[in-house]
Amino acid sequence: MPAYEKTCVINKAQETQSRQNKKNKKTPAKSYGTVKLAQDVHAPWVVFSIQEEGQPPKAPRRMETQKCQVWVEKFIPDCEKVYSCHEAGPTSFALHRKLADLGAENIVAVPTEEREQKRVLTRQRQQLQEERLSLASQGRSLVLSQGIA
Repeated sequence: MPAYEKTCVINKAQETQSRQNKKNKKTPAKSYGTVKLAQDVHAPWVVFSIQEEGQPPKAPRRMETQKCQVWVEKFIPDCEKVYSCHEAGPTSFALHRKLADLGAENIVAVPTEEREQKRVLTRQRQQLQEERLSLASQGRSLVLSQGIA
């Protein structure tokens, strides 16, 4: 039998087996086991990290909010169980409902008063540092423009 005919016979056998496998297929197995999804939600974007069952957490990824929602809608059905966690905020209730509708067990963390006070202090400290750098730049610019240095 020539090589061409052998190839045709093998290809036909593979096609037949492929059709039989498709007929015998029931529901496809879930691609992922238990998955943990941590999210830091902001209005224009979301930073999230995933930890698959038995694996270390993956590096955080930043994505636009709409794209992230589309990605999550495609990802959750492939998982056996999804645990999600994010902090309460302006968009968190809608996100909570959407994740719950998709079958995720969702935890919404509410920041404590002490934590909020630390955030306020951190923001004020950052603003002061930025202002100091800005004033230093203005001073250097003024000195150079006057030819003093």
